[in-house]
Amino acid sequence: NLEYLEHYQGLKILGIHGHRKNIEVVGKLKNLETLRLNSISKVPLHFVNELKRLKALHFVLGGRENIAEIEENEIETLEIIRVRGFNRFENLSNFRKLKRLSIEDQIRLKELHFKRTLPHLKELKIITCKTLETLSGIENLTRLTQVRIYHTAIAFHEFIKNKFPESLDILAFYTSKIKKDREIKAELEKLGYRDGL
Repeated sequence: NLEYLEHYQGLKILGIHGHRKNIEVVGKLKNLETLRLNSISKVPLHFVNELKRLKALHFVLGGRENIAEIEENEIETLEIIRVRGFNRFENLSNFRKLKRLSIEDQIRLKELHFKRTLPHLKELKIITCKTLETLSGIENLTRLTQVRIYHTAIAFHEFIKNKFPESLDILAFYTSKIKKDREIKAELEKLGYRDGL
């Protein structure tokens, strides 16, 4: 029972691992800056909207199709890692202050669209999202410095046609096939991008 957390109003960092009962009380922790939700499945996320000082949000394991309940916020770091069933991210534009976005091991996510300008986003990592074939709106990430893509269904020679921001320095694209990855790395180096490793 997480109800007792209401008494810890000075709390800035909280990790919850598998506990769900009265999880909505987390919304009363007004000073919370970092929230890690590990192995939390299908609970409503409306309480996140009450955390006006939240800067970092991490979803690891558990299961849910999306995080659509999250409204416009001040979050700067967002991680979605190995969340079972996660298949769409239509409210990405609500994360207007985002600086770092990492999406890993999401085998049902097929597309990701940056429909609006996210002027603060600097780091984008998409790792082992095997069915992700569409990534659009890179041109709306005007301060992007690093993109790392590994083992997706994105076609490299289509992806490289995107208009990338001038701030982009590190661009790494891996398919998990050694020979092809060497060729891609060489092509990116000719275009002036670093691998960053």
